[in-house]
Amino acid sequence: MTQPELHLSNEPRPDVCAPRHGGDRESFQASQAGDKDKDQKTVLRVIMEAKWNGLTIDEAAVLLNRDPNCISGRFSELVRKRKIMRHPDNLKRLTRRGCQAKVWIADAIF
Repeated sequence: MTQPELHLSNEPRPDVCAPRHGGDRESFQASQAGDKDKDQKTVLRVIMEAKWNGLTIDEAAVLLNRDPNCISGRFSELVRKRKIMRHPDNLKRLTRRGCQAKVWIADAIF
């Protein structure tokens, strides 16, 4: 069993999007806002509830009544923590905009 990551209130959280935005101040501030730990648990819960069917980011956003951009970072964090993974069959489904999206499942499914 691994220890959970703890984020002390005076320590900034790691910004998983930093490689994309290059340390942009506004993006860093956005990464510190909200309750990311709670959001991660919520995202993981809906993925686990989907079982083998899995979810795309867009599908999770619909279920949680959130914008995909608000939860895509939680998917990245859960992948890094090895809590979720790509569907072993490399499934993809269409988003609401008609784009192909990867399907993710909880690692605990196996």
